[in-house]
Amino acid sequence: MTSAALLLIDLQNDYLRARALLPAAGSIVSGAASALHICRDLGIPVAHCRTAIDPRDDRRMPHWKRDGRRDCVTGSHGYAPPPPLDPLENERIFHKTHFSPFADPDLCSWLADERVSTVILAGVHLHACVRAAAIDAYELGFEVAILDDATGSDDPLHAASTRRYLGSRFARFISNEKLESFLRHAGEVAGGHENIADAISSARAAAISWRTSSFDERAALLERIAGAIVDAKDELVESMTLELGKPVSSASAEIASIPPLISAVLTNAHHALDPSRNKRVRFLPRGVVAAITPWNNPISISLGKIAPALAFGNAVVWKPSPRASRSSSLIARCIHSAEPPPGLVTIIEGGDRSSEILMAADGVDAVTITGSEAAGRSAQDLCGRRMLPLQAELGGNNAAIVWDDCNLREAATLTALGAFEFAGQRCTANRRIIVPASIFDTFLDHFRSGAAALPFGDPADPDTIIGPVVSASSASRLEQLLQRAKDSGCEVIPVQEAPMDEQRAWVAPHVVIADDPYSEIVQEESFGPIAVIQKAESWENALALLNGVRQGLAAAVFTASEERQRSFLELAEAGILKIGMSTAGADLDLPFGGWKHSGIGPPEHGSSDREFYCRTQSVYDGTARG
Repeated sequence: MTSAALLLIDLQNDYLRARALLPAAGSIVSGAASALHICRDLGIPVAHCRTAIDPRDDRRMPHWKRDGRRDCVTGSHGYAPPPPLDPLENERIFHKTHFSPFADPDLCSWLADERVSTVILAGVHLHACVRAAAIDAYELGFEVAILDDATGSDDPLHAASTRRYLGSRFARFISNEKLESFLRHAGEVAGGHENIADAISSARAAAISWRTSSFDERAALLERIAGAIVDAKDELVESMTLELGKPVSSASAEIASIPPLISAVLTNAHHALDPSRNKRVRFLPRGVVAAITPWNNPISISLGKIAPALAFGNAVVWKPSPRASRSSSLIARCIHSAEPPPGLVTIIEGGDRSSEILMAADGVDAVTITGSEAAGRSAQDLCGRRMLPLQAELGGNNAAIVWDDCNLREAATLTALGAFEFAGQRCTANRRIIVPASIFDTFLDHFRSGAAALPFGDPADPDTIIGPVVSASSASRLEQLLQRAKDSGCEVIPVQEAPMDEQRAWVAPHVVIADDPYSEIVQEESFGPIAVIQKAESWENALALLNGVRQGLAAAVFTASEERQRSFLELAEAGILKIGMSTAGADLDLPFGGWKHSGIGPPEHGSSDREFYCRTQSVYDGTARG
């Protein structure tokens, strides 16, 4: 067992109450509590490092004095941690007034007495006190690990820069899922990433010739790829069902979407590249595009990036999610069976660190990524440093307004399907439904009936709509989120019972009635089978609730009033708007992108493809004047 110690930094109520924390305070506390449990079980020593301000000896930081800030006063509620992080009698507490807990010499003495060689850090804020602790620990000769799912920041872009800075020098970022393994094998050196450099080198060589290929060559290749995907349907469906728990119905629909997706890409690219439309403006490929994709739609999202990149003359280095490694390997096999030029599409494996190395590599000319908000911040930091074009789709916390003049039963049926299909693991899933208080009970009854009617169970059954979630860790995260919602006063209602099959990760679909618009369950994207229903006192209040989250991917409205429809179209803060439909799903020939924290850079698909995958070049020809 590695000689390690866990340092919990500033996990105090005053710091955790900040609404701007990313991830939310509840998630940080849950992650830290999990790490605490693991370390206690393994006998790893724990230190609670806290800011402590003595009102009789004012040693606040100068900027706190300037701002009149009096947080973490000794003995106050704000000084204390949340109950799950209360120390045991044998665990030490160390105090500080500024950034680093190593300012307390007793901490170094304690680590020496415990013969610690590795410190594991968790807490807030990653960009400030956790960063200072990491640098001081490194300077003192300690190995440093930082828990990804137990740290947070109220300055997420600064935190992303910090993660990149520390991770590229000395710190290892790990998850609770890998903490026990890390503690047992921390001395082992992680493998290199020479394969990424080789992939980029091959892609650069392929890009030189591919940029001069004819449009007909590009179209023929993409059509062969679409044909290969369709021919491998049975194997791909089986893979997604086994690997991801994706219901056969959803997996089959995803494969069926590929031929029209390719057709839409080619139609759009042919139109966009037509030289007769504007002879003074040229659209040239960027070169090598890094495509980083998630697990939930491993075919449609991946081909939604690879296809337009190739159609506009680029080469691609593709880094899929390791959760979908089997499905991604099958997709890569289909692509290569279509006989693209060597190096034109290269797949690399790995997790977050591989993504970061790929985005930071000199040979990459543009980055397109679909992932979490934290992943988007990391990409924004890495691409911003090199001034690379970035296209980032970062999920949504999508809401539908259901007004009292629509068909309530139909609206309930559609929003229940939009919320729970594929266990809510879609970026456009209907996370929230906003309903006038006057019809709330009636709508809730219809919604619960609609949700209860959705087949829930074995993903291999063609009739199944709601399957399991992707992993045990995802199930645990969602169950903890539901418990925190219940503890905060929300009404949490299961609408079906989960199967007893322990071979899968089951989370029963739930309705959560949340009156506080700032509660975690409202503000954060659950990415699971959870539908939050909110009461609106007026139309204006409904729009405020709709827009009252930091995300803005999709929004919907159900109303017979043309005036309210116009109001919704004018005021909804989202990139995708729907009338009389749930938020789930999107057409392939329209731009797909979010506002606010749901997207960075141009949208995907449609007319936006040329904007991202091409460089614009204006041509002035003096000889044309004769």
